[in-house]
Amino acid sequence: MGRSSVGHSGGGRSSNGFHSASRSSGGFSGGSSSSGRSGSGRSRGVGANHGFHFHSGPSYHYYGGWMGSRRVVSGGCRGWGWILILILLAVALTIFSNLNGITKWTYAREKLPNSYAVIDGFYEDDANWISRESELTKGMKSFYRNTGVAPFVYITDGSKGTSSDELSEFTQNYYDKHFTDEAHFILAIYDDGHGSYTCGYTCGSEAKTVMDEEAVSILADYLDRYYNSDVSDEEFLSKSFEKTGIRIMSKTPSAAVIFSVFVGIAVILIILFVWWKKVQQRKKEKAAETERILNTPIEKI
Repeated sequence: MGRSSVGHSGGGRSSNGFHSASRSSGGFSGGSSSSGRSGSGRSRGVGANHGFHFHSGPSYHYYGGWMGSRRVVSGGCRGWGWILILILLAVALTIFSNLNGITKWTYAREKLPNSYAVIDGFYEDDANWISRESELTKGMKSFYRNTGVAPFVYITDGSKGTSSDELSEFTQNYYDKHFTDEAHFILAIYDDGHGSYTCGYTCGSEAKTVMDEEAVSILADYLDRYYNSDVSDEEFLSKSFEKTGIRIMSKTPSAAVIFSVFVGIAVILIILFVWWKKVQQRKKEKAAETERILNTPIEKI
């Protein structure tokens, strides 16, 4: 997805080791779009096409006419056949697009009790990104509900540092000054305005049982995915945390499971389609028989 790697192939991460109380800290960077999110470049995602986007598709027309009291339809079966193909394709694309480009998660984590975290806001914005607070906090709250880890995002204008090391050190100090629990995950993000961003993070000693290296790598992948898309500033962060919270709490389905599900759906749809065609054929035969009877003179009957 265009992330610039900083010492870690899985998530572009440079580890800064551990802070007080065995907290974990680190950083990563990413980007690749034509403009940034800070300043005049806040519409940075517009025009970028990544992943699966359905801009337009083939047109399907339903032709029919009336002859007496009977409906004459052409291309009905072919239309249903195309619909089935599109449904199968949509299922396949949905499954594989959700897996594409995201670090594989190998186990289901155990949620922290909600009592571990003291919630006092979800973000601080020095760069004036956020105009719809509810849109941002929706995804942050979803992450908290799923993981028990309280997320906090600090959006910096660069005054807190611009490198991953500087931002990581900033989050360590911010944690010490503003939080008394060990169930928070603090992310500081800086956008250079030219299509790249840098992050630093600190994870509490209890939170890191959920937000381990693999989980942070998954968050980094989602940030990179949504950074290179047309979503708003609020959605960029909100969706990244929401999707991460859902994904890290379950195990990655194997390719065999995905294939089995896909084949199962395909078989069911094919059976339904064959059944529907037989029903339509019986109706057609019955209508033809009825018409033959009605058109036969009474004396011949």
